[in-house]
Amino acid sequence: MIREYCKEYGIKMLLATGTTRILRKIGRNGLVEKYEPAKYQYIINWIDKNYGEVAERIASENRRERKIDPNCNIWIFWWQGEKSMPPVVRACYKSVLKHKENHKVVLVTRDNVKEYVDIPEQIYTLASKEKISITHLSDVVREHILYQQGGIWMDATLYMTAPFDVSIYQYEYYSLKGAFKIWPWTSFFQASGKGNVQPRIVSELFRAYLSDHDNLLTYLLLDCFIAIACQKSLTARQQIELIPVVDASVFELNDHYLEESFSECVFKKIKEKSNIHKLSYKYPHSEESGGEKTFWGYLVEEGKQSR
Repeated sequence: MIREYCKEYGIKMLLATGTTRILRKIGRNGLVEKYEPAKYQYIINWIDKNYGEVAERIASENRRERKIDPNCNIWIFWWQGEKSMPPVVRACYKSVLKHKENHKVVLVTRDNVKEYVDIPEQIYTLASKEKISITHLSDVVREHILYQQGGIWMDATLYMTAPFDVSIYQYEYYSLKGAFKIWPWTSFFQASGKGNVQPRIVSELFRAYLSDHDNLLTYLLLDCFIAIACQKSLTARQQIELIPVVDASVFELNDHYLEESFSECVFKKIKEKSNIHKLSYKYPHSEESGGEKTFWGYLVEEGKQSR
């Protein structure tokens, strides 16, 4: 596998992408944070050299950008369908249904994906042969849906505690700016008007790239493609510049409280900081602590209840 990667992308790319994995394994997370911007800039430069003209061609087209529709669909992707959701994912899904207001929530699965989005069959084949992961298939699907349909894309592990602020509908593109240091957006929460330039560029970059390669250069290839879109399109860049900065409170529940005893008072304070909370089902936590239900236990219990 390493040999194939080197043949396809070169030894310099292997060193650029592999260094952070090594640093994480030896526990040098501080160095990872310092090194990552240089790593991703190297990857972005490679993409620009090989596929930049795709983005430039689209950026040069005259198009009318649309604002986010207050009645647009909310898109959630869970390939195996609702019945296979782990309890915490189901709790997240139910929370979106609870706070959706005028939006229709569409759960995109392997059984209905082709009803909502048009992507090359070859990309589904790559996923079925496990050349790309279902996670990365969802990256392709989300950008095509945002371009072809417009709407709000929410990862299945986003827990909502209040409806969206109406201010998001004044924008042509919206994301949680400020949650990450390295990117001024979060790919797990994106909203766009139908037909807008940023998801169009990213969709076309995925198509061009996956027609040449049957594996992904880096796990965060989607973010690198968004960076290229902003680099090549003044409109895409300005759309992100207009988004107000939020803090990292979207991660507060996941990072600091899941092992803590559940408290309505504490939960209220968490909810006051953000109405969207990024969780993960991959790292289970204790459902009880000292005989009391934890925040994780609260979410698991909520997910197990029928809706």
